[in-house]
Amino acid sequence: MPKEMKITVVPPEVFNEEDFREPSKWFCVSATADRFYFHCAERSKAQEECDLQFGKGKYTIRTNKMSKGSGEISCRGSMNSKSRGGTFIKNLHAGQGGR
Repeated sequence: MPKEMKITVVPPEVFNEEDFREPSKWFCVSATADRFYFHCAERSKAQEECDLQFGKGKYTIRTNKMSKGSGEISCRGSMNSKSRGGTFIKNLHAGQGGR
């Protein structure tokens, strides 16, 4: 017999608290704004359980923003000739205090 998956239900007023910690990586948001967290390692397993609980295709599993990643930076900034940052650094090295 397959093991039942743990599901944690979090109402919106709890989720919006400043010190709230997400209990799992995978969740869906119901029409009443409750979050259903699925405790498993794979998104596909969470989606299967979500389909069993609510009906196939009713909700899509999402991931929280604190999930593990590759560790690589996902966005990068750059300076060009019109960038004030470049002028600041040049003036700082020239002893002009950045202006």
